[in-house]
Amino acid sequence: EQTAEDLSKAKGPEPLYEGTNEKAVVLGINEKTREIKVSVGYTEGVVRREGFSWIYGGKLNNGILRRGDVVLVALLKPGVFTIEQEPLVESALLSFNISDGSISAMVGGYSFTGSEFNRAYQAKRQAGSTFKPIIYSAALDKGYTPATVIMDSPIVYEDEGNATTWKPTNYSEEFYGDTTVRDAIVFSRNIPTTKILQDIKVSYAKEYAKRLGIRSDMPNDLSLGLGSTAVSLWEMTKSFSVFASGGKRVVPYFISKIEDRNGKVIEQFDATKPIDYIEGADEEVKTEEKKEEVVSEDNNNNAKPQEALKEGERKIDLPPPGYVIPPQTAYLMNYLLKEAASRGTGAKASAALNIPLAGKTGTSNDFCDAWFIGYTPNIMTGVWVGYDDQSKSLGQGETGAEVSLPIWIQYMKEATIKTPKNDFTQPEGIKYLNIDRKTGKFAARKSAKVFYMPFKEGTEPTQVEGESGGVDNADETQFFRENF
Repeated sequence: EQTAEDLSKAKGPEPLYEGTNEKAVVLGINEKTREIKVSVGYTEGVVRREGFSWIYGGKLNNGILRRGDVVLVALLKPGVFTIEQEPLVESALLSFNISDGSISAMVGGYSFTGSEFNRAYQAKRQAGSTFKPIIYSAALDKGYTPATVIMDSPIVYEDEGNATTWKPTNYSEEFYGDTTVRDAIVFSRNIPTTKILQDIKVSYAKEYAKRLGIRSDMPNDLSLGLGSTAVSLWEMTKSFSVFASGGKRVVPYFISKIEDRNGKVIEQFDATKPIDYIEGADEEVKTEEKKEEVVSEDNNNNAKPQEALKEGERKIDLPPPGYVIPPQTAYLMNYLLKEAASRGTGAKASAALNIPLAGKTGTSNDFCDAWFIGYTPNIMTGVWVGYDDQSKSLGQGETGAEVSLPIWIQYMKEATIKTPKNDFTQPEGIKYLNIDRKTGKFAARKSAKVFYMPFKEGTEPTQVEGESGGVDNADETQFFRENF
C-alpha cells in the first residue's frame, strides 16, 4: 500500500523556470570549489562564486551560511543557481495594444502573496517629468511649435498669500539660455516648462490633462508642469496613448467578452463606451464628457467664445469629431517624444530596440519615484519603481532613466518581436522644415546645427537665421526671453 509520501515522490520534481525565485535548502558548502550546494524540492544544483559574491564577497568561511539554512535562489541554467533576496523596492508595469486597448501585461508589484495591492492602477505617485508631455501638448494646441524659443534663465515666483517664493531649477542646476521647445522636452528642462505653463495658464492645462485621461486631483499652481500631481500608472499610460493613437482615446480593457457554455455572448467589451476600472471613475468620465462639450463650444476653455479673445490670448486648436486632440498635435508630440527616446533622457530605449518608439522619463522629488512611459505605434507600456513608503528615496541619481527604463527595455524587447516595425502615421496638415537649433528660425548655411522639424501648416517660422525682415515668430514669446 502506497503512502502519501510515496505518491508525492512518484509524481517527480516540479519544473523550475529560469529567473523565478524559489526557496532552497543548503546541502553543503565546498570552500575548495567555492560552491554552495542547494536543493529546491527534488532539484539539486550549485551556487557558484558569481552567484553569491555580491553579498558574501566570495568568502564562504565566515559562518553566514550553514548546512540546513533556507535561502532564496533563482535558476540561471540547469544545475546552476544564484542567491537572491526579497526586494524592499516595488515596481509596476502596464502594457496594452494601441489599436484596440487590449491589455497585454500588468504587474502590480513584486509578489501578490506578499501584497495584493495593485500598484499599476491603485497606487498614486508623483509623476515627475512624465507629466511634461501633457503640458507641451496643451501648448502646441495654443500656438507653440517644436521651434518656439523660450529663455532658460533663473526665475523666482512669489506666493503673496503664503509669503513664500519658489525658484525652479533644472536637474543639472545649469541654465541654457535660448531653448527650443524641442530641446526643452528632449532634455527635460524644468524652467522652460514652467514658463510655458505660466503662459498657457494652469486652469487650461488642468482641463487639457483631464481630456487626456488624468482623473487625479491636480494643484492650482505652476508645480503642475513639473509633475507634482500624484497619479497612477494607469492614468499616465492612458494619457500617452492619445499621442500614440493619433489623437484618439484608447480604452484599456482586460476581458473582450464572456460566453456561456453554449457560446452565447453574455457580456462584450465596447470600446465606444468610456469604461474605466478605477473605482469611482465612471462618474468622473461623465463629468469629463460634459466638459469636453464645453471645450468644443468654448474655444478658450474659459467660457468665452473664440471671437472674444483678449489681446495676447492664444487661439486654441480644436480636435475634429471623434478625437481627443488634433491629429497634428498628436503627431508633433510623437516627434518630440521620439527625439526624447533617441537623443535625450530616454536614449537607451532607441539604442536597445532600434525600432520607431517614443517615450519620456520621470523622477519625483528626492528620487522617490522613477518612471518611464514609452510606446511604439502598436504597444503602450509604462513602468514605475519606488518604495511603498512614499517618504523613502531610491537613492541619489536613481532616476527614471537608470531605474525604470531598463525594465521597460527588457519587456519591450520581447513584446515587439512579432509586431510591425512601422513608424507613426503622418496626418495631413504637417510640414517639415530645416530649422536652426538655437534660434528656431529657418536654417541658413552658417547654422551650426540643423534639425528637420515638423510643423502644423501655418505655424512654421517665416524668418531665416541671420537675416532681417519677415515675421519673427519669437516676438510673441518675448516675455520668456527677458532676463529674469
